[in-house]
Amino acid sequence: SMPYGVAVDAERNQVYWTDRKAGRIQRLTLLCQSGVQEVRSRTNRTNSTVVQVPHGKVQHGSSTKVSCPAGYNGTVTFACNDGVLSQSRGKCGARCDAGAKELMDDLSLDYPDMDDREDLTMQCPNPLAGTVQFRCQDGEVIVHVDDCRKAHTCPAGHFLLGHARVDHTAMDHGVWIRKECPKGFEGSYFLQCEDGTMIANHNSSCRATCTSGGSLWVDEGRVEVSHGKIIEGGKVKVHCPAGSAGEGVDLSCEGGYINVTNGTCNRSFFCIAGYVSSNNASVYHNQLDDHEPMVLKCPDGYSGSLDVVCNQGEVSILETTSGPCHKICPAGVATLPDGIEIEHGDLEHDQQSELKCPEHYTGSLPFVCVEGNMTCVTAECSCIPIEQVVAGALSTDLPIAALAAGVTAAVLIILFGFGLLRHRMLKRRAMAAAVAVAVGDIPAPPSSSCLDILPKTGSRSGHSASSLPMGSTGKASATTYPARGDTDFLELVIDAALPLPLYWATRDGVHIFPDPNRIAEIQRLMTDTWEMKFSRDRRLVHGSEAVPLGCRVANVLRVENHRAFARYSSYKDGLRMKRPGPCSPFPVRTSNRINLLDEDVNENYLFHGTNPESAQCIARDFFRVERAGSSAGSMFGPGIYLAENASKSDEYAKEGSGVYVGLCAMLLCRCAQGEVLTVSEAKDTREAIRAGYDSVCGDRLAAVGTFREMVFFNEEAVYPEFIVIYTRVFE
Repeated sequence: SMPYGVAVDAERNQVYWTDRKAGRIQRLTLLCQSGVQEVRSRTNRTNSTVVQVPHGKVQHGSSTKVSCPAGYNGTVTFACNDGVLSQSRGKCGARCDAGAKELMDDLSLDYPDMDDREDLTMQCPNPLAGTVQFRCQDGEVIVHVDDCRKAHTCPAGHFLLGHARVDHTAMDHGVWIRKECPKGFEGSYFLQCEDGTMIANHNSSCRATCTSGGSLWVDEGRVEVSHGKIIEGGKVKVHCPAGSAGEGVDLSCEGGYINVTNGTCNRSFFCIAGYVSSNNASVYHNQLDDHEPMVLKCPDGYSGSLDVVCNQGEVSILETTSGPCHKICPAGVATLPDGIEIEHGDLEHDQQSELKCPEHYTGSLPFVCVEGNMTCVTAECSCIPIEQVVAGALSTDLPIAALAAGVTAAVLIILFGFGLLRHRMLKRRAMAAAVAVAVGDIPAPPSSSCLDILPKTGSRSGHSASSLPMGSTGKASATTYPARGDTDFLELVIDAALPLPLYWATRDGVHIFPDPNRIAEIQRLMTDTWEMKFSRDRRLVHGSEAVPLGCRVANVLRVENHRAFARYSSYKDGLRMKRPGPCSPFPVRTSNRINLLDEDVNENYLFHGTNPESAQCIARDFFRVERAGSSAGSMFGPGIYLAENASKSDEYAKEGSGVYVGLCAMLLCRCAQGEVLTVSEAKDTREAIRAGYDSVCGDRLAAVGTFREMVFFNEEAVYPEFIVIYTRVFE
C-alpha cells in the first residue's frame, strides 16, 4: 500500500500516514534518543553481569558503533528501528585487576592489570624455571599455559670469560655471585645459575696483564697456554702445549694488557659436564675427554648404573653393557584385585619377592617389581581366608555326619547374623520414616499392592521424585560376592525386603531406561555446578585448553542394576554399624538435589566423566578401582574419582563414536561418603581408610583455586544411577 495524507510530528520525531490497504493510520519513530543501553558481558559468567553502555542519538534504519565503558574492552553496535535501540553485534569484556595466581609447590606469581582477552607471558618464580601464560577472560585471570617446572641446579665447574677460566661451586637456580678475576687478570665477574646453566653478567670482564706471568685459555677454554711477562709493545709467540695441535699463539702487550693476535691451538674433542637421560631419570656427569668412559650411578628412586663414553663432544650410553635406569618399588602395600592389601619392602626393578598374606588370611603370593609397579606373577592372585581353609579341612578329615552338622551350624550362624543386621536396619529406617511422616516431611510409603502393578521388565521412563522416600519391592537377595576371577560362589537368599527407590520400574536384573522427565532437572543441576576454570587435566585428557561455557543435556538414562544397588545398600548399612551416630556433615554443591538421600552417611549425588560406551559398561557392571588413573592419573591414590562440579567431570568426558559422535557422557552417581578426610596436597591417601575415614576430598579449590574431587577406595561406595548424554557449549 502507498502512504498518503502524511503528517510529521517534529517534536516527537514521528511521522504518520494513512495506510489505505490496512485501513488504519500508521506511525514511525524516526530517531532513537541518546541514553544508556544495558548489554551482557562477553562471557556472562554469572548470568547477571550487566554493562551500562552510553550512546548518542541514532536515526531510524541506522546503526552506531560505540566503545565499551571504562573497565571494559571492546565495541558494541546498536541499531535503531522505529525508536527502539537494540544491540546488533559486539560485546564488552571486563578488564582484569592485578593479582596473584598460585602455581606448583604453593608458589604464587603476581600479574599486573590486563585487558580482556590479553595474554601475558611471565617467567616462573624462583626456584621454578620456564614460563607461565596468563589470560584475562572477561574480568577473570586464568592460567592459559603453565610450563613451570622445578629448575636444575648448576653443578660445580668452571666458566670462560675471555681468555680467563674461572672456577665456581655448585649453585641453585636464580643464585648469582660476584668474584674477582684469577691471578694474572684484572677485573671482576658476576655469574648466575639459570636452570642448570651458568651465565655471566654483561658487566663481567677479566683481562690478562702484561706485568705478570700466567695462563691464557684458547680454543673455547679447551687449551691452556702459559706465558711470561711481556713488555709494553712487545710480541711473543707461544707454542701449543702437549695434548693440542696448531701453529701456536701470537701474543702482544698493548696498554698493559695481553691480546691474542693470531694463531690457534686446538685440543681433541671433549664433553662438557652435563646430564644424560635414561628412562626419565636425569644423571649428571663430569667433563670427559674424547673417548673417555665413565660409570654413572642412577639417581635416587632408580636402580642400576650407566656406562657412558665421550665421542666427539657427545656423551652416549653404552646400552650393550649397562642401563637403562629402572624405577624401584619403595616400601608400601600391593593391592590385590579383590582389594586386599599386602605390605612389602623396597624392591629393585625385576626383583621378585614372596609376600605373606595379611592377618585373617593364609598363604603367600609371588610379586615382581616392574618399573615402580608391584605386579603379581600368578594367574590366581588372591589370598585364602582362614575360615575357608578350616572348612576345607573339615570336609576331608571328618565323617560325613559330622561334616553335615558343621555345615548346618555354619549356615544357621550366617542366617542369624543376616537376620540381626536386617532387624537393626529395618528398625532404624522404620523409626526415621515414622518421624518423617509424623512431621509431614514426606508422605507415607505406599502399600506393597501399589508396587505390584509395576512391570517386571518394562519400558516406563519413570518420573521425577525429588520429594519421594525410599520404598521397597518384593523379595531381594543378599549375596556374598566372590573375588574377581572366581567362578564358584555361595549365594544366600533371604526373605527380606530390599529398599528400592519408589520410581524404579523393576525388581531384579539390570535395566537401563530413558528418563526424559529428568532432563530439565539434571540440566539445571549441571548448569548450577558448571564453572569456567582451567586445570591441567583438561589439557592432559583432551590436548586442548578451551573451557566450554556450559553444556546442553540431550538425554538422561536411568540405571536399575539390582545387584549393584544391593551392594551399595549393604555398604551404607556397614557405615552405620561402624559408628554409634551419624557421620560428620559434609555438604557438597549437589546436596539436597534430585532425590532425598541418607544424610547420616553423607549420601550425595556426584559426577563422573567418561564416554557413552564406557558409561553403559560401568552401569551394567561396577566401577573398577584397578582402572584408576587410566585417563588422567591419580593425584590422591588409585581410587574412584568423582566431582561436585559438572565442569570438573567434563574434563575427563570424551565424545563417543557411531551414533554418539559429538556426544559426551557423564554418570550421576549416588555416593556414600561416610566420614570424609579433606586434603589439599597431592599424595596417596589410601591410608586414610585404615585411620577411620571412608572417603577423601582432594581440595584443589583451597590449594590452587580449581575444584574439589571426591575419592573412593571401595567400589561398593558408588552406585551410577543416571547416564547423562550431553554436548559441550562453546562461545
